[in-house]
Amino acid sequence: SQWGIALSLVPAILVVVGPDMDGNPWNVGPAAREFASQHGFGDSVRFVGSMRDPIPALHAADICVQPSHFEAQGRSVVEALATGLPVAACAVGGLLDFMKDRHNGVLCPPKDPQALAKALQPLLEDAVLRQRLAAAARSSIAQDYDEAVVFGRCADLLRRLAEAR
Repeated sequence: SQWGIALSLVPAILVVVGPDMDGNPWNVGPAAREFASQHGFGDSVRFVGSMRDPIPALHAADICVQPSHFEAQGRSVVEALATGLPVAACAVGGLLDFMKDRHNGVLCPPKDPQALAKALQPLLEDAVLRQRLAAAARSSIAQDYDEAVVFGRCADLLRRLAEAR
């Protein structure tokens, strides 16, 4: 597992939030827990499962890590950035629509645990960098994902469609 190898290279506590996806071919929860157990991660990895409201977990975190191999949109990253959490993510898919390397987070190539560990290291060691990225994170998301902005765009689209009829 990419995160497991990266975690072994970077001293941190990883909190994994999200449900298992029973019956889905992408259900990696059981394998991830087995990997953590077999490799002796112990208290360095905590699986907390599904959360109705992930915001408290995001507020408790120092960094959000999204080591996706692909990502259509990346809602969890949008939520992390909106709470002012610096993000380390793989440069894939929809994440590239709003993640700007060294502006609101750090990007690394997918499927490269050493690159992920290298991206995490300065975030873990440099509080000033985390603060700078966190400040940019909030504003970078507000301009495109704020409720008023999104609903305003939807209203404009509906008006244009109605006028075209």
